[in-house]
Amino acid sequence: MVRGERIEKYRGVFGRSVEAETVLNGEAAYTWDLSYYQRVTVEVDTYAYHNLDRPGMRTGIIYEDRDVLRLCQLTMLYDPQTRLVTNFELTALTKCGAVRSAFRKI
Repeated sequence: MVRGERIEKYRGVFGRSVEAETVLNGEAAYTWDLSYYQRVTVEVDTYAYHNLDRPGMRTGIIYEDRDVLRLCQLTMLYDPQTRLVTNFELTALTKCGAVRSAFRKI
């Protein structure tokens, strides 16, 4: 669905401000670094102590929010004469959900 389309169509969608023009394996290409931070909650500690006011123990888990970098880079190779996309690659399909959503909307 992407191959054979004009490269300008995707340059407008993914942003010209974050694109880089490069040459990969002798072919012209554009790359976009679409990495982002995602906030996730992780378990950082546990605790257990004896109750002083009643029998038994009290236990629990301590959680913390962390920002995790999700690496996502899109590369589109194109033919310089026709300006048509010849191939494309995402670094991590599972972490590039926004890119896949953008492809569906085009």
